[in-house]
Amino acid sequence: MSTFLLEIITPERIAYQDQIDMVVAPAVGGNVGILPHHTPLFTQLGIGELKITKGSEDYYLAIGGGYLEVTPEKTVILVTKAVHAEEINEEE
Repeated sequence: MSTFLLEIITPERIAYQDQIDMVVAPAVGGNVGILPHHTPLFTQLGIGELKITKGSEDYYLAIGGGYLEVTPEKTVILVTKAVHAEEINEEE
C-alpha cells in the first residue's frame, strides 16, 4: 500500500513526522481526508481532532487552528497547538 510523509508543526516543536496511510483534519468548511497522491491543496484548519491512520493503527491529536498543505512530496500541517491524546490533562 502507498504511504505519504506527514509533518505536523507547531511554533514549539515538530509534533509528528512519519509515513502514513491517511489523515483526516478539521478544515474550516468541514473535515478533509488526505490519501496518498492527493491533488495539491492548501486550506485553513479549525480547532478540532486530527485522525492519523498508519497501517491498522489510528492516532488522534487535538489541534488549534492553522493550515494544511498537500504537495507531491509531503503533507504539512502548521497549527498553533497539537496535543497527543495521552498528553491531554482534563483538569487543565
